[in-house]
Amino acid sequence: MEIALQLLISLSLFVSIVIIVVVGGEPLCQWFRKFRDQSEARYRKELSELFMADWAPRTVTYLTGLALAIVFLVALWISDSFILAALFASLMVLAPRGFFQYLKVKRMERFEAQLIDALELLANSVKSGQTLIQGVELVSSNMLPPMSEEFGLMVKEYNLGVPLDRVIQNARERIHSKNLNLATSALIVSREKGGNLPETLRRISDSIREIHRLEEKIKTSTAEGRKTARTMAVMPFVLGFMLYVMDPASFSLLFVDPLGNLILFVAVLLIGVGFFWIRKIVNVAV
Repeated sequence: MEIALQLLISLSLFVSIVIIVVVGGEPLCQWFRKFRDQSEARYRKELSELFMADWAPRTVTYLTGLALAIVFLVALWISDSFILAALFASLMVLAPRGFFQYLKVKRMERFEAQLIDALELLANSVKSGQTLIQGVELVSSNMLPPMSEEFGLMVKEYNLGVPLDRVIQNARERIHSKNLNLATSALIVSREKGGNLPETLRRISDSIREIHRLEEKIKTSTAEGRKTARTMAVMPFVLGFMLYVMDPASFSLLFVDPLGNLILFVAVLLIGVGFFWIRKIVNVAV
């Protein structure tokens, strides 16, 4: 009965907030619309960079708001602390940004893995007598995403009348890949000064292959450190759950007592600092 009453109070509070936001006056409505439009613009940019045209920015905005409300209600129900619930809910605002960043990192990893084959295919195409843009089109039609998407966008820009040098520069600014920067620099210099473009592309491909070999060697050497970082980040929550099961009354003081809230905040902060510190140590740039 007590749990149902708490849930009813939380739900009533959330409904009240929604009513205040929706019908609580024109200034508040204007602020809400402005926040929604800014969120949609940001999500539109993120989705465009990830070539996720099937997702509507407004859908992502509303899903974020729904997740924020659910986290707030669940945290309020568990902790019985409005401040702590608001803190956990505010973290959900950062969740989409972290999710998009994760997708970008994974996309870039796939792009880097495909780049060697793309450069070799481009070199063979140019060596066989095709133009550079024909080689780019061949790469876009014969490789998987994300390489096919990025090179396909280059072809679309060229067909719309953008000069080829500008197309290459746009790809360089859009993708943010060190290895692609090396390749595009060679393409631009080769077009301006002349030279054996297929041989240049093949040498760059060999250089990138060696860079990947060194990166994999470093990743293997630092695997234990990354494992330690993940274990250190997860273990406090596992221990916290075990303490909650063994002594719920004492453990709940971390959520309902102001001093407990402070201790919990400092503990989470130190866990985060330690995690990112170890990640900084084991992430060695080649």
